[in-house]
Amino acid sequence: MLFKCVYCCQSQNQPFNDEHVVPRAFGKFLYEGHELIINDRICNKCNQDLSWCEGELAYGGMEAMLRRKIGIKGRNTGRKKANPFYDNKFSKKPIKMTGIREEFTTPNLWELDPKTGNAVELNHVAFQHPETNETKLIPTDKEMTRSSLLETMKENGWVDKHPFEIFTSDEDKSWIIELFGKDADKIEWVDNSGLKPVGKVNVESEMVITAKHHRAIAKIAFTYLMYFRLCGITGFEDTFSEIRNFIRYGKGKPNDFVRYVKKDILYEAGNGMSLVDYGHIITCDVSKKCVLAQIQLFTGREHGHGTYEINIGKYPFKIIASEVLGHWFRITSKVTDKEDAGEVISIQAPKYIQPPSQYYKHQSFIKPVRMRKF
Repeated sequence: MLFKCVYCCQSQNQPFNDEHVVPRAFGKFLYEGHELIINDRICNKCNQDLSWCEGELAYGGMEAMLRRKIGIKGRNTGRKKANPFYDNKFSKKPIKMTGIREEFTTPNLWELDPKTGNAVELNHVAFQHPETNETKLIPTDKEMTRSSLLETMKENGWVDKHPFEIFTSDEDKSWIIELFGKDADKIEWVDNSGLKPVGKVNVESEMVITAKHHRAIAKIAFTYLMYFRLCGITGFEDTFSEIRNFIRYGKGKPNDFVRYVKKDILYEAGNGMSLVDYGHIITCDVSKKCVLAQIQLFTGREHGHGTYEINIGKYPFKIIASEVLGHWFRITSKVTDKEDAGEVISIQAPKYIQPPSQYYKHQSFIKPVRMRKF
């Protein structure tokens, strides 16, 4: 059997690598006893290149924060995972979350603890810029050496003998002492047992998002459409050439294909579908005019952080048909589990899903929409 790639149109005589509908980095989900995988439409080269887009989605944006909070491990569970609050290869800068602890006057760096889901202080160095008095915050991790840390501090304005503070957990205190070696006796450690519990801290998050993030979102929607073949759609249809070129090569304006809105897809809980469980929701609406999808990642408990609306393309056939489909990818594993686990639950319109077509009743999606700049 000859397999042809939907993106680059290259063919080969053996199945392609497995491609998950929901990236494996976001959990492992079984549907009727098996994972949602296609291996006949995305070649290995395109699959590998697109993994960089999925990497930014999993490590560089809001999804990275929620993924760490919930404790999703992804594939290769035995391998050490990058902490997006320190550094990672998929983003130019780590996620920066700052906030001021109660009774403090200067900000600190924070991260999300997967054990509790709460914000905790990140291991970091803080100092006041000697000229501007601006607070400088620099993450510290075990990959750093003394010289590399001091060099980074100097790049941010620190000068020799200028005082600085080190924030670290008790369990990491030993390697901080080792990091500074001969200077360790000059460090004055402050016992934090007298500090009040953190409680609520107003934090601000700063992260770098590029077009790769939206390409990964569009890829999820397009792969979902190809897997379930709504109205017989295969993905090779000419009308989907623009979304394919955007996903594979980044051609076109991201906001013409993917738009972020502050709406929740799942608006009614019932039939055992509990909002206390985290998960992802994907819907697709094939109408006589167009093919539209919605994706909400890590919804549940506090609900989601909004929905992505994806313009996949125009209706491809002369014979008019319509179909609306949706699934909830429910996360069942706990942080303490060694591997991810989850299930795929069908959620049919209109009982559980507000179809995307209702959102576009008075607005054309394909017009450029203001959003963050890329």
